[in-house]
Amino acid sequence: MKIFNEEMLAQKSEGKKLDPDKIAVDIPFVSEMIWLHLEKVIVPLALSGKLTDEYLLSQIPGLNVEEEMKRKEDMEKSEIKQIKQDNEAMKTRLADLEIKEAEIIETEEEIPS
Repeated sequence: MKIFNEEMLAQKSEGKKLDPDKIAVDIPFVSEMIWLHLEKVIVPLALSGKLTDEYLLSQIPGLNVEEEMKRKEDMEKSEIKQIKQDNEAMKTRLADLEIKEAEIIETEEEIPS
């Protein structure tokens, strides 16, 4: 932010500058052992269905499980909605094709041999 303020906004007013006191960053320490445990034990168990998604997420430092599960739920609802729309579109297309097929059969029956 300081670099931005110095370089990018050097000619601009004080009101446009970024205030570093308004932002706090918390970077959790994650040791290599924690990542190895996740990689070698937790993730394979979760992929095999032995652990729940909630438990897997709870093992990742700094991750808000509730927020992530809400995002996942919203994404799944969106996917279900899209699948239903696609299904309805396919039904409509199938009905149109059946109508055209019936019209072709009728036309063929009207043509004398």
